[in-house]
Amino acid sequence: TDLPTGYRCFKLYFDGLLPATDGAILYLRTSTDNGVSFTASAGAYAWTNDGNNSTAGQAGGGNASDTEIEIAADHGNVAGEDAAGTITIHNPRNASGYTRANWEISYLNSAATAQHDGRNGGGNRNAAEDNDAFQLVFSTGNIATMNWTLIGVRA
Repeated sequence: TDLPTGYRCFKLYFDGLLPATDGAILYLRTSTDNGVSFTASAGAYAWTNDGNNSTAGQAGGGNASDTEIEIAADHGNVAGEDAAGTITIHNPRNASGYTRANWEISYLNSAATAQHDGRNGGGNRNAAEDNDAFQLVFSTGNIATMNWTLIGVRA
């Protein structure tokens, strides 16, 4: 929350990310009221992601009119299945432009059979607005663990 003005983008570096619930999907949402609420209405976001699964091959998906941006699906929640990656939030404080995001993430999925997933993708808020906060949330349960660093790039 409380993303300062004067920055062109913010880059989140993370590792050790585990959901409390096995098989959960990682989502990103934005806020215009400093995190009091996060937009989750139908049609609010568009996203696409691609990736590979070490045993099943190509994976991914997309949605032009969703309630959140899907970063990656089917996260495992056992020690050693944690996710690591980067998420870049572009131009969030520009009230006349769409906030955009792109990401790279790798993790072990919930199959617990060493199936490695690697995902990359992009998405945006489907409205021009000043976003002063963003949220990572799992589809079910909470974030059990996560180490992170957020870096801002000045305009």
